[in-house]
Amino acid sequence: MLVFFGVMAVSGSYYLQIFGVTVDALIAGAMVGMLASAVLVVNNTRDIDSDRRAGKRTLAVRLGPRFSRAEYSVLLLAPFALAPALGGAFMWLPLLLLPRALGLVRRIWSEAPGPAMNPLLADTVQLGVGFGALLCLAAVL
Repeated sequence: MLVFFGVMAVSGSYYLQIFGVTVDALIAGAMVGMLASAVLVVNNTRDIDSDRRAGKRTLAVRLGPRFSRAEYSVLLLAPFALAPALGGAFMWLPLLLLPRALGLVRRIWSEAPGPAMNPLLADTVQLGVGFGALLCLAAVL
């Protein structure tokens, strides 16, 4: 997910516009890809018990919910740490969503795997969309 829905998608789109790829485009792609990957991680964490019963061998099943929660936390917070690495006067805009991301991290550590995580899944998607929108706005400004 991180590579294809993040780095490749963003740097590929950037290449089509500029006919080149920059380090900033790769960083932005990694940021977006991490948030897309966090959606998959929360989904796999939610389904860990049913996946185990069905014989699925997802990373969450293999390494357990504690690992999945830690992975989710890193994937959700790392883009905020990378935002200042991008040049531009308005690259602080995505940081406005950091309190929301911290709230999601708290939630994944407190909720048991299962259907109760459905709102967390939806909220993770919304965070990714919002982050991407603010990142685009920052790039345009």
